[in-house]
Amino acid sequence: MPGIRVGADLVEVARVERLIADNPGLAARVFTGRERAYCASRPHRSGEHLAARFAAKEAVLKALGTGAAGADWTEVEVVNQAGGRPVLRLHGRAAELADRRQVRQTDISLAHGAGLATAYAVLVCAGPDQRDQRDQQDTTGRTTT
Repeated sequence: MPGIRVGADLVEVARVERLIADNPGLAARVFTGRERAYCASRPHRSGEHLAARFAAKEAVLKALGTGAAGADWTEVEVVNQAGGRPVLRLHGRAAELADRRQVRQTDISLAHGAGLATAYAVLVCAGPDQRDQRDQQDTTGRTTT
């Protein structure tokens, strides 16, 4: 049976901007060159775009079931299609995790405004992994998948 894995994150734009300003080199450790270039091309709202991508990375790693320790930040990349729609590219350990989880399709939604940025990640898997089945037991001990 196919499985759906969902992750979400919400961040304050000012917090992400402050982290980048206070930590030289942090942007290069968190965002790929392509992500930084895209955000820099929107000079009046680059902080919002960076914050949304930061939230996206968190959301994806949550959906993969690992949190931030699961992969390097740059191994989860948000790029934009020609029409502007954001899509995910997974590299390295993030791609390996997706393969292990049998991820067959990904989708991402980003939003920013009122000083906040949010992202939702949806991963469609060929089937739940064994750990998922153990984690999805109800209070009686029966599997709920």
